Amino acid sequence: MATPSEPSEPAEITRAAAMSRLVYLLPVIGAPLGMGAAIFASFAIAGWHVTHSAIVQVEPQWVAGEPVAARVQVLDGDGQAVQGAQVEATLRRGEERASLGALRDAAAVGMAQGRLTAPAWAPGPATLELAIAAHEQFREAVEVELVASRAPRRGTATVSGSTKNYADDTEPQPEKLRIVLRPLGRLAAGFENALVARVTDAEGKPRRGPVEVRLLDGEFGSRKASRDTPVVLVRGETDAAGLVRIDGLLATDVVRFEVRALAGPQDMSETSGAKDPAAKDMAVGAGAKGKAGAKGDAGAQGATGASATGTSGAAGSDGSSPRRSSADAAGATGSDAKGARAAGEGAKEPGEGAKGARAANEGAKEPGAAAAGAKDGDADASSEPSAIAARKFRMVSFAGAVTVDATPWTAGVGDALTIKARGLRPKRAVFVDVRGPDGAWVDTLEPPVVGPEPPRTWSSAGLQPGLVQVEAYHFTNAPGESSALARVVLGPTPGQGPALSTLIALQRERLALPRVEKDFDAGLEGKYLDALATASLDPEAQVLAEAWLVGTLPVEIHGPPTALATRGREDADMAALRRLWAGRVRLLLLGGGGLFLAVTTLLIVVSHRGAAERLAREMLGQGPEVAAEVRKAQRAVLWRALGLLASMAFGLVLTAAVLDKLFWQT
Repeated sequence: MATPSEPSEPAEITRAAAMSRLVYLLPVIGAPLGMGAAIFASFAIAGWHVTHSAIVQVEPQWVAGEPVAARVQVLDGDGQAVQGAQVEATLRRGEERASLGALRDAAAVGMAQGRLTAPAWAPGPATLELAIAAHEQFREAVEVELVASRAPRRGTATVSGSTKNYADDTEPQPEKLRIVLRPLGRLAAGFENALVARVTDAEGKPRRGPVEVRLLDGEFGSRKASRDTPVVLVRGETDAAGLVRIDGLLATDVVRFEVRALAGPQDMSETSGAKDPAAKDMAVGAGAKGKAGAKGDAGAQGATGASATGTSGAAGSDGSSPRRSSADAAGATGSDAKGARAAGEGAKEPGEGAKGARAANEGAKEPGAAAAGAKDGDADASSEPSAIAARKFRMVSFAGAVTVDATPWTAGVGDALTIKARGLRPKRAVFVDVRGPDGAWVDTLEPPVVGPEPPRTWSSAGLQPGLVQVEAYHFTNAPGESSALARVVLGPTPGQGPALSTLIALQRERLALPRVEKDFDAGLEGKYLDALATASLDPEAQVLAEAWLVGTLPVEIHGPPTALATRGREDADMAALRRLWAGRVRLLLLGGGGLFLAVTTLLIVVSHRGAAERLAREMLGQGPEVAAEVRKAQRAVLWRALGLLASMAFGLVLTAAVLDKLFWQT
């Protein structure tokens, strides 16, 4: 009979059975639960990702009271722009705050942008705080500095890297004269372009005389040419600055021109003298501007010369943009040629010279004779006086798919400018940024240009005199070479443009910059600028000279100044967070799993020892053979338990390795 201090045999057996069930159920239930929790947590961690980021573009230095532009692009987790964002901008310095207004994505293109004005604070550091509301609300801060003045800075000199430039077969300069042909701005296929040809002598002195510009290959304006069938675009006369302008729509990426300096009155006199009457008559006819000559073709040359040189002046006088002519140059040339033939026919009879001249003028003014006149001009090209110098040019469009114009070329501080931007893709926004004379980003057109739009008026109030640059691009993040640009030079007071010497100084400062033009001669350019500074120019020649000096400045691109791009920071923060929680899950799986195996092992040992003691008491007196069999059976059970624990440990390590490979590595 059991004493009260000793447990009864049935009670001991019951506790042992419960312990055995716990020992065997713990691995079966506990291990899957722990591993399931670790796997679920790993999947959750792997699903974490960046939900938003922002790119903030703003000038790092602000001048009190002056305008400054800002742009904020909000991106989702996939890096796509979020439309409709609104940003409240506040400038803070210590306890002092100044509300700067809101930036809005008015065109729903994923860019909140606008023009801010720096508060009248003392120079020193400040913090630009941005409260951003998009698909999520968050805040960003950018450190800026208020300064008394900014040091002028220039853009990055940019030369087109198109492989099409490698095949440039532009001819070298002719022996007697120096001929160049340059676009005003950047040459852009698919848009209207203006080119200016310049003819000087070998010392850079402008040459005023007849000139002809031919299209050798490509499509320009309404004309299309090939190597076998060139067409005449302009046959006219250079002005006192040695310039003549050609306008037209460029329809091909690569185009070839030929500029031919024709024999003028002085050239004909020098070559023929009085020995050749026919040549003398030709010289007289070529030199007569107000009278009909003995040759109809010479009369055509004089008529078209008046038309070509007056292109820029006509544009300015009728109130239209001086960057684009008011009529197609090729059409005007054709009309002049038609009138010139009438002059030639009249000159065949005595006393009909004046009548022929009047017919030439009427032909040049006839509105409907452009196309027919162009054909006649091509047909009569072979009968023109021979060229005393010629040069062929090959030009390549830059790969920007955008263009921008700003008019006029020169203006006074505070005057209104007209800006027109457009892109080849009508649904893609064109962002237009304005750079002040010191190179700072002072404004952006808001909303950006989307599709065909009329020109916009922009005020230059608040700027200092100097070179203002307008840049346009489809992509605001480091647009680089794909940027289109236009330049305007501001004079000292409203309504007063800069002196010509100011424009010449801008050219001189940039003579050493790289250019895409083949065989660019900085020495020749310096001599030409010297001659231009002392030249006597009429109003029309003055306008074209200003266009040449401003429009042919080498390309220097600023691009939007990126002050903050949070994607890298957001990715780093997310990676750190994922590493933190992956470490916790790893600790749970390995540490908790190891503790679980240790507890399970302890329970197995305790349970096995108790069962062995009970069995020993029951088998007492059964003989050595039975005792040996019992011990053998007990060892087998223990080894099976240890094997189970080893397999669980191996599964635990294998699971940790798989999870680390699939989810934990960030």
